[in-house]
Amino acid sequence: MSRILKNFRHNESGATAVEYALIGVIVGIGIIGALHSVGTNLQAILEGVGTYLTTQT
Repeated sequence: MSRILKNFRHNESGATAVEYALIGVIVGIGIIGALHSVGTNLQAILEGVGTYLTTQT
């Protein structure tokens, strides 16, 4: 039993998966933040175009 626990304690294969998951989460948060910023800027541009087109008629 102590050999099984010793092997389990020294097994680091799960740690790599956790590290990759954390990297994926950080990248995902960065992508969401960038898309939010782009969406806000795009909305402002389109509203400006709409206002321009409305006032030109």
